[in-house]
Amino acid sequence: MLGAGTIATFAAATVLFGVGAGFGVLAAAVFFAYGKPLPTLGLIVFAIIFQNLSLSIFAPALLERAGDFSLAQGANYIVMALVFMMLMVASMQILKKDNMLFVGGVLIVAVYAAYGGARSDFVSAASYFRLFTVPLISVCLGFYLRDRVNGEDLRRFLMVFTIIVLSLLLVEVLAPAIYHSFAGTVDFQALKRPGSFSIDDVESFIVGSQRSLFNLTGAFRLDIFVPNIYGPSVHPISTAYIVATLGLSMFYFRRYVLTAGCFVALILISAKGPLVLFAAPVATVYLVRLGLFRRTAPYLFGLSYAAVVIAYGLYSSDVHVYGLIAGLQSLLTTPWGHGLGLGGNLSGEVLAVKNAQAIASGAARPVESAIGVMAYQLGIVCLPLCYWVWKRYTKAVEPFRPIYRAFLTSAFVVMIVNAAFQEEAFSPAAFGLGALVLLLLTGLDRGRKQALVPTP
Repeated sequence: MLGAGTIATFAAATVLFGVGAGFGVLAAAVFFAYGKPLPTLGLIVFAIIFQNLSLSIFAPALLERAGDFSLAQGANYIVMALVFMMLMVASMQILKKDNMLFVGGVLIVAVYAAYGGARSDFVSAASYFRLFTVPLISVCLGFYLRDRVNGEDLRRFLMVFTIIVLSLLLVEVLAPAIYHSFAGTVDFQALKRPGSFSIDDVESFIVGSQRSLFNLTGAFRLDIFVPNIYGPSVHPISTAYIVATLGLSMFYFRRYVLTAGCFVALILISAKGPLVLFAAPVATVYLVRLGLFRRTAPYLFGLSYAAVVIAYGLYSSDVHVYGLIAGLQSLLTTPWGHGLGLGGNLSGEVLAVKNAQAIASGAARPVESAIGVMAYQLGIVCLPLCYWVWKRYTKAVEPFRPIYRAFLTSAFVVMIVNAAFQEEAFSPAAFGLGALVLLLLTGLDRGRKQALVPTP
């Protein structure tokens, strides 16, 4: 209830009094929820999932205030960052020796943001500061909350969110005109894509939102067209990541009807990365049950997935793969990095490095690859940051029995592979929610070799 009320009030306050008032609402809610693990978790998850839908409903009132709208889209990150800042100030738990790398990592990323902002623009630098700190913040929040949220409460909590999200998707599929009219999707897209979005009625928007199944390109393109499904995040890929994460949690809790619902939703949304994120851990479980590759199954799936994407990308001249290559090449030519805001989809620069142009230019600057852009902007500094996130997560899943450990590890490996080929994979809706929920699952005693000892 706190999360729903907060995000609705945030959107209303932004419309009535400006984005500053909206952020004030978020700060007050975080302060109120602090010390109450489940309300805090609800606030974070609701902000991640429903922030854009709340703004979309109020989008007609924001059409002349693009600046407020742009800033308001960072609400979910603001909530995550505020919660973590309060934890740092009020709890020595978060400042244990093993977590000090986080503090140093954020400070280093901030230095690169200042450096990149001076070379490009500070808006782009701030966008990438957010993107690159989401994994760090979500991992720390997951560790803090995992042994403070009751397992049964967590199961009910995630079930409620899964039912709500699937219900919204069902309404959108069965009655798209009614859904998009109520949600204000057309006005939201006009604010999101100024200058490149000219549709002004719902019917034209629905007709123009058709795309090839799974969005395959070149010789692999399928002549099957499906409508874009936008969901609660008003973005197909972000919604698909949300559904994949919720689907994995339902599979973990053995709620197979909801799991099947999430799988069907992912097929309808037709986003490849989130679908693999859902399917690979489930397949890993059945492979381990057969007694095969108990330790290596997650890594075999991850490597096979990466190899297929790279081969497909090179064959079809896909910009996602060339973006990763450009980022890795920059580690050799400029190991100290270029600074945040240079290169990437969120950069304010006019970059002609899309598809064929990217190949013609040798993909000198990375796009569409979170890891490629991170390597380009942060240089070798990204290596210890990635290692820290990986070490903390693998340490959390180590006490689990093989089948549970394989499931949790496989999901995290696929999240990292997705980040190699997609900038969206580091967003709050993707890596943020995914890492948080997976770490919450590591706090459950079921599947462990021994019970978790709560943090004092």
